[in-house]
Amino acid sequence: MSFRTARLISGFAGAVLLAIGAALVVEPLGFAASNGVVLPNDVSVLSEYRAPGGLLGVVGLLMLVSAFSRRHLATGLWAGALVYCSYGGARLLGYVIDGAPSSTLVQAMVIEWVIGLACLAAAARLAYEKNPGLPIEAAREGR
Repeated sequence: MSFRTARLISGFAGAVLLAIGAALVVEPLGFAASNGVVLPNDVSVLSEYRAPGGLLGVVGLLMLVSAFSRRHLATGLWAGALVYCSYGGARLLGYVIDGAPSSTLVQAMVIEWVIGLACLAAAARLAYEKNPGLPIEAAREGR
């Protein structure tokens, strides 16, 4: 995987997280409604939606900034892999425990897995290119 491809993945994934985070912070009722979820107009509920939106926005910003830094690109990609795969994994667990949510949320889960695995693959490839053979040598030496 080229450095350019890794940058594109980080930039795209970061922009998506930033947009979702901003939507959750600015308009949680509208964002939830777009997924078929009706929230009560309750201050505590809105706070519970805005808080993860802030986190998603900050991670998205980190990913966007890291896309322009060779030194920090892997950090942004690892962060993206963590966020996207954890959201996808939690949705999958909910699917197993609770049953199928709306088709929009199932689509979101699939997209989260695709983007998360793309970030994971790009980050792992950058790590391997930086230290080729390191895992093999470490295994041989018992590290």
